[in-house]
Amino acid sequence: MSTAPTAQPRQYVTSTPGVCGGKPCISGTRIRVWDIAVRAQAGMSPDEVLADFPHLTLSDVYAALAYFYDNRQAIEQQAADDDRFVEQLRQRTGPGPLEEDRRAQAREDAKALLAAKLLEGFKSGTPVAFNKGCFSAKKRALIRRASKARRA
Repeated sequence: MSTAPTAQPRQYVTSTPGVCGGKPCISGTRIRVWDIAVRAQAGMSPDEVLADFPHLTLSDVYAALAYFYDNRQAIEQQAADDDRFVEQLRQRTGPGPLEEDRRAQAREDAKALLAAKLLEGFKSGTPVAFNKGCFSAKKRALIRRASKARRA
């Protein structure tokens, strides 16, 4: 009687030092179990997760979810530790270039909005209210004079 050779079961999730900080990933990828679990917890179906990671199989997604639920406490603790580390790093180093760019863009947007409101006020002849912190006292006085002159 001969027996057919059986294939070794595939290991879907591995933790390799030096790959994603040693966090559990889908074998042969850098996609962490956490990445799959977050999407599932956000309400995505396994098929929707596959749309984000088309090179994975449905078996990969289900294996990652099974691994997550079997090791949920440890994985969530790792994520919380990572979040604390990032916050400590931010406090030590200050905002990064992207955050600085976003803040600068927000300031520019606020200035443009204020300029548009001032222009609208000048055109309509109605006084424009503004926050004292927006301009120096000298600039506020110039704006008031220009506004009064425009109405006269």
